[in-house]
Amino acid sequence: MSDHPLSTEKIRSFLRRKAADAFLVDSIKNVRYLTGFTGSSAFVLLTRERGLFFTDFRYQEQATRLKVRNTLRLGRASLAVGLLFLAACVAGAQLIFTHDNVLSDLLHEGLLIVGWVAMWRPLEILLYDWWPLLRDARMYARIAQMPVELRQRR
Repeated sequence: MSDHPLSTEKIRSFLRRKAADAFLVDSIKNVRYLTGFTGSSAFVLLTRERGLFFTDFRYQEQATRLKVRNTLRLGRASLAVGLLFLAACVAGAQLIFTHDNVLSDLLHEGLLIVGWVAMWRPLEILLYDWWPLLRDARMYARIAQMPVELRQRR
């Protein structure tokens, strides 16, 4: 949710110190600072465990596109960490590459497998997680363009 995780972590730390359950951010300026949301109506409820973002339907498409952007940012950061971990595993596997005994073979193959398994989630984020969000954003845009007819009840 947040473009500024350190800020939200400071708020969560404050909640723990004061034994409070939640912190409501209703100033649009502060909502924009915490989330990057540029609409004119929204609020954020931060609990000790998670952050909740609320806005009215006029901004649903924008909020969903912001989720897409943040998901892709998370995917890129996770990919960088995953690649570094994979490189460390491959380097470690090369250091013990002797084929002298079963244990060294097991460690070698195990490190390679662990390195590639660590890439699973970053690739899942970049390949699959953002598509449903983009689909929702497009749906909200179509709904916003739909003609609305109001009729008086008789």
